[in-house]
Amino acid sequence: MKNSAFLDTSLHYFEKAIVTNNYKNYDVYYERGVLYRNDSGDYAKAIQDFKTSIEINPFHLYSHLNLGWCLKFNNQIEESYIAFKNAMKYFPNNKQVKKGINEMEKLINR
Repeated sequence: MKNSAFLDTSLHYFEKAIVTNNYKNYDVYYERGVLYRNDSGDYAKAIQDFKTSIEINPFHLYSHLNLGWCLKFNNQIEESYIAFKNAMKYFPNNKQVKKGINEMEKLINR
């Protein structure tokens, strides 16, 4: 299966899962965000899905991490820093969150 056919098929099933779960399943948004990030490089759509996942479940670490990194890859450095700082509220001892904050601080302070 070609990558675009895989992407189209996957997105179709994610949309069905979102509707079936009454738009309230954070994990479906997270997984679709990963698909957008990895398979289409569409950081804007990935960012939106990670934000939605966090709105539904703010305790989903990987949504926070992926949001922060996607914002960085989309050249939204200050927004990335804010996303990692927000993640710190829920995961104050997480090394990956601290790494994201440190990296964004270095980029901001250049």
